[in-house]
Amino acid sequence: MNQAIVTGLLRHAGHRVSVARNGAPAIAAMAQGNLIDMVLRDWQMRDMEGLEVTRRLRAGQAGVAGQRVPIVALTAIAFAEDRAACLAAGMNDFLSKPILWADLLAAVAHSTAGALRAIQAAERAADKELLHRLLHTLKSARAGVGAMAWSAQCAAGGAKLRQGIAAQAELPTQLQQSF
Repeated sequence: MNQAIVTGLLRHAGHRVSVARNGAPAIAAMAQGNLIDMVLRDWQMRDMEGLEVTRRLRAGQAGVAGQRVPIVALTAIAFAEDRAACLAAGMNDFLSKPILWADLLAAVAHSTAGALRAIQAAERAADKELLHRLLHTLKSARAGVGAMAWSAQCAAGGAKLRQGIAAQAELPTQLQQSF
């Protein structure tokens, strides 16, 4: 039920959500090169607990994307030592159930730093296709949570790419300032 609620909240905010019911399919989705901006992982799952999935992603079982993607724990266990265990396993953040809408959106916003690094990497590699996909995804996602300036910057960057204009080196800085 929690998965349905969180998925619904994120979709309502304009995010595209993929669901992996267990740890192994989650790792496989990352390994296939699916563009995943953030992972929300329940601590306790049937096949593989969230800490183990996180350790495997961080160890490279899903490639570089799994090593870098922001991972947020979702758990009913809210003790300080549990939070520390999640962070030690490689998670970036920790949300306790019941999940509050504002906390979920804050965790998504916190993942912005990772998105900026992905944009910078795509620019450095002159990977226009990846840069266009990132900008398009971020444009919609940020508009869905009210970050209209960020959305507009992403739209403008995407339009320049479609026109054949090279990406501007200051784009990540502009995006950071507009969020």
